[in-house]
Amino acid sequence: MRVLIAGAGIGRLTAALSLHAAGIEATVIEGARELRRHRRRQLMPAPGS
Repeated sequence: MRVLIAGAGIGRLTAALSLHAAGIEATVIEGARELRRHRRRQLMPAPGS
C-alpha cells in the first residue's frame, strides 16, 4: 500500500512516520517554497485538573 500525504505539518509528518513503522510507504508533499519555524505552543492543563 502507498499513501500520499499533502502538507508537511507536524501532525502529517507524525502520520507518515507511523505509517512507515507499520510498513506502509508514505510520500509527503508540501506546497510552500520554504520551510518556516513556528512558535512553540505550550499545552495548558484544563481548569480543575
